[in-house]
Amino acid sequence: MMKSWFHRKNKKPARGRAAAWRRGSAAVEFAMIVPVFLIITLGVFEIGRALWVKAMMQYAVEETTRYAMVKESSSLDEATLEAYAQSKLVYESLAEIGGANDITFTATIVANDYVTVAASYDYQFLFDIGGLLDVAEQATGTAPSFTLSATSTAPLIN
Repeated sequence: MMKSWFHRKNKKPARGRAAAWRRGSAAVEFAMIVPVFLIITLGVFEIGRALWVKAMMQYAVEETTRYAMVKESSSLDEATLEAYAQSKLVYESLAEIGGANDITFTATIVANDYVTVAASYDYQFLFDIGGLLDVAEQATGTAPSFTLSATSTAPLIN
């Protein structure tokens, strides 16, 4: 009578191989999950940074229009308001925290009736998540970015 493979006397090597396969499967699962986890983590960081810059810009333009409301309108000029808005930023230059460009402020006084202060910033990503930004840059010829903006309008008191 011929012995088949499941009638072996020594069954330990078969169990050992199965345990090794289970340990190997954990490593494979870990290798599949880590890139996804990193992409999600870096994406959350980029979104949070963009929202923080937007909030900082909105604060600066709102503080500038409040400043303009309490000042005498004949003593206001656009250059002064733009400089005041720049002084209200937490960072004078976003290059200090990894940004590429500075925030641009524009103040407009209309017939001594109201003032509008606007801010814009060309947001560029800090992290190339999974090489996607390189692919987009090669396809378009420019680095992927988007523009953040903030605006505030207030009446002037004569």
